[in-house]
Amino acid sequence: MTYLNQYYPQLLSGLFCTIILCKLASFLRRRKRLRDLGCGNISHYPHKDPLLGYDLHRLIEDSKRNHLNVSLIQHLHTTYGRGKTFQALTWGLKTLYTVEPRNIQTILTSEFQSFGVESIRKAFNDPWIGAGIVMSDGPVWRNSRKILKPLFGKTLFADPYRLEHHLSRLLALIPRDGSTIDMQPLFWRLYFDAATELIVGESADSLLPDSRMDVPGFLSLMERALEGVQRRVTLAPILSFVPRDNAWTEACDKIHSFFDRYIDRALAEQKKSSQCREHATSQRNSRSTSILHELVEVSQDRRFIRDQLLSLFLPFHNASPIGIADLFFQVARAPGVWTRMREEVQSVGDVPLTFELLKSMRYIQSVIKESLRLLAPLDRILRHCSHDSVLPVGGGPSGSEPVLIQKNTLVEIRTSVLHREPSFWGPDAEDFRPERWLDHTLRPKWEFLPFGGGARNCPAQQMIMAQYALILAKFVLEFETIENRDDVLEFVDEYKFSKRSARGVQVAFT
Repeated sequence: MTYLNQYYPQLLSGLFCTIILCKLASFLRRRKRLRDLGCGNISHYPHKDPLLGYDLHRLIEDSKRNHLNVSLIQHLHTTYGRGKTFQALTWGLKTLYTVEPRNIQTILTSEFQSFGVESIRKAFNDPWIGAGIVMSDGPVWRNSRKILKPLFGKTLFADPYRLEHHLSRLLALIPRDGSTIDMQPLFWRLYFDAATELIVGESADSLLPDSRMDVPGFLSLMERALEGVQRRVTLAPILSFVPRDNAWTEACDKIHSFFDRYIDRALAEQKKSSQCREHATSQRNSRSTSILHELVEVSQDRRFIRDQLLSLFLPFHNASPIGIADLFFQVARAPGVWTRMREEVQSVGDVPLTFELLKSMRYIQSVIKESLRLLAPLDRILRHCSHDSVLPVGGGPSGSEPVLIQKNTLVEIRTSVLHREPSFWGPDAEDFRPERWLDHTLRPKWEFLPFGGGARNCPAQQMIMAQYALILAKFVLEFETIENRDDVLEFVDEYKFSKRSARGVQVAFT
């Protein structure tokens, strides 16, 4: 002990010098590599806390509580983003923020293998969803996508008319006397019924007075689960040090039990069917068609099936209903849009609203795209860089030089900023104006990503677009007008896994 006390100052000085030399060596190696690759230095956010970056984290969380998150992220990109790109810290981890289309294209396509999601998403979703298609990378992801993507190309699942009988029930609940109604919870119930029917083969029938299940209870469990995920997203880098969230775990367990009942029944049916092969085909054709019954034909792994079902159920329950609710929010504040959509639908006469016909309605398609441009429910694309990579722009004094992205850097792409970029969308980029999409010179590629892009884009996007068009068409045929009944005209956002209207969608129909 005396020996240690005697040499402690020298040991401490030596340790300090070693750390400084290591940092200096790392800096020199990086500078040489930047020079060799022709990369420029990237702009950095000026942290007050240079170790963890907690100051920026607190600023972002405060902006969410004050409903100013999009404005803040726009300000950060405008102020610190050379080439629409800058770097900051997230709980000590390097984080690249970019809304530059060329960088986005590189991240989601040519450098796709270097920018994964599993290390990010698994941390805050496991054990809720586990190894579902939206949580995995590599062979697990490729296998899941190989199985699931073809399903959304089948007429059986892609047909928007699978939604129609649920939509008729919703329309029956709309007051005809011009009284105010909040459409947001109704759209949640609409998609809950459609999702349960599509995914497990049995609708919850939440739009009927005698639903077959405790709908409020289950929806409350989903809200609790989503709140827990949002909390885990916020605390992801330090999640290992955060106390266990028992309420979240309990909600996840109950949601698992709900799906496990259907999975066990489907597996039992499949086993019985395989034992009676001469009746297998007729039994398969006679039972309720669903994604679950397609999955049990290719796997009997209960956990694998549940992970895939939850991965698909989550966007149907969350993003899809929020997207259509936000669309009605915006149309209610632009009554001329409703009139023009109504005229377009009426002009085709009394014919079935097929997928092809809905897709050909240019104005309705423009309204949907414009709403998704401004209020896409999922406006944050996160990736984790697993290998050193080079992005085309963002470096140097003007932001026009390539940038080196080091291994273990987080990448955040905010489509709510990308979709409002005046240099592409024009000086009225903040305005809801569907007519911009009728301009043949507007041809967005990596400037418009409501469903993501590249290999991980949403496999159900065509189905969702068709469903939105069908909902709009049925509503404009049923009602002549829509009227906003909210005193606050601006969109007030709140974040619970995805972005939604904190004030609902208060409207009236006549």
